[in-house]
Amino acid sequence: MLKNLILNQSIKSINRFGTRSLSYTLLGPKSLDNIVKLDQLKVESNDNIIEIWKKFHETKKDAISDILTPEVHTSLLAKAKNNGLFIVPVFKQNKDNYFILLSQFQDKYFLCTYLEGNRLILN
Repeated sequence: MLKNLILNQSIKSINRFGTRSLSYTLLGPKSLDNIVKLDQLKVESNDNIIEIWKKFHETKKDAISDILTPEVHTSLLAKAKNNGLFIVPVFKQNKDNYFILLSQFQDKYFLCTYLEGNRLILN
């Protein structure tokens, strides 16, 4: 199973014993204005914003992205609240090759891990 809390480890400061003390903070969402130049996007049409978002993410090797309509977003959250675990096949470029993500919904976050990696931890 996924851990109930995802923690970010950060180094505080050197304590009185001369060693570093560590602190942990809960994973938190970034606000939209921390991700994009919101003042510039406000003047764009919906279609242009979608195109900008897709072009930005198509070159990312460490991220996947898609656009959800408000109706699909509402439906996804309702299903996630009732069924917190999802298994999602993610197809690679050639469509014959894929990996499987295990997704767990908590509050307003989807926590994801590779299903294969989760099996290794359990065994």
